[in-house]
Amino acid sequence: MTYPTIRQINGLLTVARLGSFNRAAVELGVSQSALSQSIQQMEFLLDAKLLERGHRQVTMTPAGEKLVIRLERLMRDLNEAITELKHEVNEEAGSVSIACLSTVATLLMPETVRRFKRDYPQVSITIRDDNVDGILEQVKTGEVDFAITCLFQDDREINFRPLLRDRFRFICHKDHPYSDRSQVSWDELREISMVTTTKGSGISRLIERALPNIRVFREAAYEVSRVPSVLKIVEDGGVSSVLPALSLAAVSRRSSISHCPMVNPVVQREVGVLSLRRQAISVLAARFLDYLIETMKTDRRIADQADIELLINNADVGPRSAKAIGTA
Repeated sequence: MTYPTIRQINGLLTVARLGSFNRAAVELGVSQSALSQSIQQMEFLLDAKLLERGHRQVTMTPAGEKLVIRLERLMRDLNEAITELKHEVNEEAGSVSIACLSTVATLLMPETVRRFKRDYPQVSITIRDDNVDGILEQVKTGEVDFAITCLFQDDREINFRPLLRDRFRFICHKDHPYSDRSQVSWDELREISMVTTTKGSGISRLIERALPNIRVFREAAYEVSRVPSVLKIVEDGGVSSVLPALSLAAVSRRSSISHCPMVNPVVQREVGVLSLRRQAISVLAARFLDYLIETMKTDRRIADQADIELLINNADVGPRSAKAIGTA
């Protein structure tokens, strides 16, 4: 079916409001004959008579009146959508808010924000690092435009777009007996002192889901709430830990930390974009996400870190169901 154009719709609404082809033509800046022909074409397309053309006045037919009521509402919605879009892309008035894992906040956000602010200096940017449950809640309540995190289970309200997959690695001080190992099995962790993230944290829950019989996080010597604290305690020596590879990308080559893959089994996770299914992210937020993805592609720390696989160049990076962890 061929639909009337915006120009034809606007012409009909103007004639209906003014009750005159002549006055409507003057307001629209077109000739009266061109306006009349435009509406005749519209009537032909719809196979319905919309106007009664009198000698002095134009009136609406019953079908025309019903159509005008709906078209007026449609045009209001269209004008509001265009106005909102213009506001979103106005870098002097826009804002972007993102929730993310603490590793993402410290590793990727500083460079992303720097690049974005260079091109959009007036945009207000808010970065909120939180645990996975807090991040999910911020997305659902609309406190943030989108989030970078894991998704533990499918949620009808949420879209998940994976950006990278990483693998858990064993970390220890360079003086640790395991520091020269090429790999460490999960069973071997029973023999050594561990520092872990708190029970219920994203990392703890990922491991417990993949390895329900492993007691690493239940019998740890230390328990802290944030990944940077884990790294600091391990660097000070005496204890070891397990962390996703992305957490290690920011570790300096001069650090005293040594790390290697965890095996038997291999435990992986996916980190990606969380957003509301019912609502597209704003134009500015989408632009910020583009900058973030570009940072991920060009950050040498990610490229040089073993056990990180970028998924952003794959054909299947659209929204998908939850896949927070896998074993091999």
